[in-house]
Amino acid sequence: MAGTDAFVTRHPRTASLPIIASTLWPQAAQAAPALDGSQMGAAWALPFTGILLSIALGPLLLPKIWHAHYGKIAALWAIVTLAAIAAAAGVSAAIAAFVQAMLGEYMSFIILLFALYTVAGGLLITGQLGGKPLGNALTLALGTVLASIVGTTGAAMILVRPLIRANARRKHNVHVVVFFIFLVANIGGARCRRLATRRFSSAFYMASISSGPCCICGNRPCSRLC
Repeated sequence: MAGTDAFVTRHPRTASLPIIASTLWPQAAQAAPALDGSQMGAAWALPFTGILLSIALGPLLLPKIWHAHYGKIAALWAIVTLAAIAAAAGVSAAIAAFVQAMLGEYMSFIILLFALYTVAGGLLITGQLGGKPLGNALTLALGTVLASIVGTTGAAMILVRPLIRANARRKHNVHVVVFFIFLVANIGGARCRRLATRRFSSAFYMASISSGPCCICGNRPCSRLC
């Protein structure tokens, strides 16, 4: 996240190109056929695997090149993906996928991060956190529970800075951040995801039965989940 912020700060025009470009072809995106994920083989995961390996190995093997050109490397993998989609399904399908990724996923995620940075930036958590095993375990437990209330991203934004400050003087502290990512930023929000899925399923069910009688029992509305 910090790397993305630095790239946007240094290259504001370059960072805004995807957003500007995603608004140039709305008609082509709407008319393009949707990609059928069930017909896409394992080879389509290669660009995603490539960017993950670049993120994991780039800072270790080629730190100077990676830190100077990580934005270009990420853009290269995106271009490879779009070129493959254009070759397999047509240019219009590639444009539609690009617009969907920019407006439907990227922009909403950036807006969420902006809101969380704004809110969490005004929070200052202090206390007797000396980076000891017990304190780290309690912080991870608190973050895991908090992630089920405010979400994984919100809990991570609130607790990651105090955790880093508490372990700044420790010689071996990488494992603490790794456990934090697993527990607070991923596993802790499972309850929120299950609740959201259950609410969506209930809303979809109520919407489906409100238009007519149940096709199985014939009741309007249906008295049981047929």
